[in-house]
Amino acid sequence: MKKWLLCGCTALLISGASAFGIDGISMKGDVRLRYENIDVDDGRDDRDRSRIRARLSLSGGITETVTAHLRIASGGDDPISTNQSFDDGFSTKDFGLDRAYVDWAVQDGLNVWAGKMKQPFNRTGDLTFDNDLSPEGGALRYSGSATDVTDVYANASVWVAEERSGGDDTTMLGVQAGVDRDASDTLSVGAGVSFYYWDNMQGFETLGGSAGNTVAGDGAGGTTYVNDYEVFEVSLTLAMTPAQVSVPIDVYGNYIVNNGADSGGDTGYLVGVQIGTAKAPKTWSFDYNYRDLEADATVGAFTDSDSFGGGTNGEGHRLEGRYAITDNIQSSLVLFLQKLDPDGADTDYTRLQADISVRF
Repeated sequence: MKKWLLCGCTALLISGASAFGIDGISMKGDVRLRYENIDVDDGRDDRDRSRIRARLSLSGGITETVTAHLRIASGGDDPISTNQSFDDGFSTKDFGLDRAYVDWAVQDGLNVWAGKMKQPFNRTGDLTFDNDLSPEGGALRYSGSATDVTDVYANASVWVAEERSGGDDTTMLGVQAGVDRDASDTLSVGAGVSFYYWDNMQGFETLGGSAGNTVAGDGAGGTTYVNDYEVFEVSLTLAMTPAQVSVPIDVYGNYIVNNGADSGGDTGYLVGVQIGTAKAPKTWSFDYNYRDLEADATVGAFTDSDSFGGGTNGEGHRLEGRYAITDNIQSSLVLFLQKLDPDGADTDYTRLQADISVRF
């Protein structure tokens, strides 16, 4: 029933856009097919599965400064995955409301967002938040130029993660500032700092299971967080276009520490390099990063859904090769060679993903 309601709302939005004064409405989407193999060295058999992701986005101008955005996507209730497995005897697959927010351009470089929105923070890697996460709340975003060669940005956001009728809500307040500077014609550097304060975590029910975080039983079959989460993050980027080669090279890294953790295991880091950009037809890119994410460095429910099987408490390598077949068709191969619970069970974790993505 839910999927039919969403499809009906989408059709009504398109057909009634002009009647309600929505100008310049645009639509885009994508479909991704994936083969995946997962091998966890804990006595279980390898897992092979085929998966699909489908997304449809609409955007329309309400006024000269206000734009509305809507996106529906495949997947269930998982906030960090829009994949559906080929399963359940050819059953129809669920669609859900992935994004629905309003963007108000207050002035040049300053925007206010409200609703279920795309990620409002500039990110280097996915240690803190998965690429598919669409948080709910409000955000203030600013970007501008300090000099001819220096750009600056500042972002702030308030998210509502859990509303409780009989208790305190779990919310997140995040602030961020950063700078990007062209050091020369072939070199640019960037740096950013962020702070994410999660309110009402310690002693409260987990947001989607432990996901690697340290938890305790609540006496009723559920689990609660042992720690608070006050996550400080530093990110660095170095973008080079050497004259000797024809492809750009980006070096990046970030470091996080949870100042609210009392049980230890409160840090994480990621370092990586990307060569090339798979955008124009017959172009390619290769990305490698190494990450170490301790159990309580960040909220495990919202970090990368693929590394360590989703969550924290792991370390290891991620390698990705990508090739643009045409303007709208890309292929990629991703390999995870990682360890789960490196300070305890030290379990080998291997994951292989082969994708074909089509945009329209």
